[in-house]
Parts: sequence; structure tokens; C-alpha cells
Amino acid sequence: MNKIYKFKKWFTLCDAAKYLSAVCEGNIDELDILQLAIDREIEISVMFMSPVYARRCDLIHFNEQERKIALETGVYSKGISAFDESDDEFLRMFNLKKPEKSKSLILNPCISKDVFLDMNGPIGEIEGVCDLAMIGVEVLFLKEKIQSKINDNSIDSINLNGTFVRKDGVLMQLQDTVENNPYVEGSYSYVENEKMRIMSVSKGEEYKNSELAKLNEMRRKFLENVDGDERFFCMHGLPLDSNLVITKKSLQDFELKISSSDVKKENSVSVKEQCTLLTIIAAICEHSTVPYDKPDSSKNIQMIIEECGFKMDVDTVRKWIKKIPDAIEGRRKI
Repeated sequence: MNKIYKFKKWFTLCDAAKYLSAVCEGNIDELDILQLAIDREIEISVMFMSPVYARRCDLIHFNEQERKIALETGVYSKGISAFDESDDEFLRMFNLKKPEKSKSLILNPCISKDVFLDMNGPIGEIEGVCDLAMIGVEVLFLKEKIQSKINDNSIDSINLNGTFVRKDGVLMQLQDTVENNPYVEGSYSYVENEKMRIMSVSKGEEYKNSELAKLNEMRRKFLENVDGDERFFCMHGLPLDSNLVITKKSLQDFELKISSSDVKKENSVSVKEQCTLLTIIAAICEHSTVPYDKPDSSKNIQMIIEECGFKMDVDTVRKWIKKIPDAIEGRRKI
């Protein structure tokens, strides 16, 4: 990596792959980085080139005992939303079955066994670099990226919780304006699509004008009724003008992880190596005045070690001396 590296705070996947190739002394490509990110070995981020809406999410710890009490009393923790048995429309929308009386259907996204998300936080704009939280659609997004690089098949999986990112330690769910949702009647996207459909049909002007008038009325009612948080819905993906990146901190953390792994590997002594070293010690003891298999051998060897200017307690010496017979036997089998 050239000298400009120290001035950059984030890198494209391509540049990050080049850097890691140099660190690992091997060929690392973007596919490897995506796989490492999915396996939580390296943190991957997204650069928002323009502001995007996001809702703050708080963590709610709600264990099994608390859920049992809530089911019996009907009183849930602040921020927890539970299924209302009268809400059949919700069940039909997501093709769900009514929960048994002994069970409750908590609607909050669950990120671990006893941790849920409070989705009632304020909505604001964010921009710049954010870390992917890897608890929602972003995981499927990365898998789709990998799949597209391997073949053209898509992943047959969905996630209704939306896309989550972290910025400055705050967890947020990405939002899009309902105006951009083509499935909401009266939204800008819906109206524009309907206009194109109406104008493309081979019918007279009277029909088209009538349909456009209905569309305008639908649009008017939409603008009257949509306000506040109703103007937003959770985003299922990333904005088209965003880019996946790796921050310098993420690269440094991963480099440290590699270094720690290498040091651990270098510092570990295999069973074969232990047998070899203990056999050498046994041979030296046999050809000296300090045998290793006498009652006072550990103390005598410990005294010799101290005479050489090193410190080692007698228990440590005794622990290793006891292993010599097995080491000699193991050496004979190698």
C-alpha cells in the first residue's frame, strides 16, 4: 500500500483486497472479503454518497421469564409490541398462523435469544461511512453479491426486518420515504407507474382522462393522510448510490487478528516437539551426575538452573520431569 494509506479512513473493496494480499502474502480478492464479512471475521461498512433516512433502534432485554409474565398479564415491557389476536389482516399479510394461547407472537425484531429491538426511535438523516450491523437484510445483500460473482442464480430468502447499520455506536434501521414505494396507492411512485400504464392502453381520451382524474384524487387523499413517521418504511437493501467499503480500523483490527493467530501458532509446541525436547533432556541427564528419575532430581535440576542465572520454581521442573518417561516412549513410536 502506498504512502497515501495513512491519510485514508476507508477503502474500496478492491483496494482493501490489495492491502490484505500484501499483509497475508497471498492473493485476496473481493469475494474473500465478502465471505470474511459474512463470517464476522472482518467488519464491512457502507459509504452513503448522499444523505439517507434512518431510524434509531434501542436494545430491549426481555428474557423468557419476563415474556411468560407478560403473556399472563398482557402487560409488555416498554418498546415491545405483541400480536393482537384481532389483527387478522397482519396474519394474512405475512401468511402467519395465529399463535397458541400458551405462546405470544412478539413483533419486534429479535437479534438474539433475549434481546429485541425497539423500533420506535426518531428518524433522521445520516451520511458518510456506517458499519453494516449484520442482523438484517444486509446479510442477504452480501450473500447476493457473492452469488452474483459465482453465478447468476439469486438467493431464495427474505428478511422482513430491513437493513441495519451502526454509526458512532448507534444502531439504526435504514428508511425510505413512502413516496418511493410503488405498492402504496397514492404514492409518487405508484401514481407515476399508473400514469404510464393508463397512457399506454389503446383506449380513447375520455377513458384516459377519467382514469387520470381518479388518480389525481387518490394522490390528493394520500397527501392529506400521510404525515410524520407514516411517511417512511424500512428499506430492504442499500441505496443505489452507496458503496461497500472497509474502514482503516477494520483493516487494522483484521491485521492484528492475523498477527495474533501467527504468534499463537509460532508459540505453540506440538506433542512431537515436546517429546523431542524431553528426550534430549533425558539424554543429557543420563550422561551427567544429575539423573532425572531420582526422588531429589527436581530440586537438583532447579538448583542447576538457578546457578545458570535463570529462575524456575521446583514445581515447574517436577511437572516436566514427570513427562520424560512418556516422552521417551512416545519418541520410540514416532
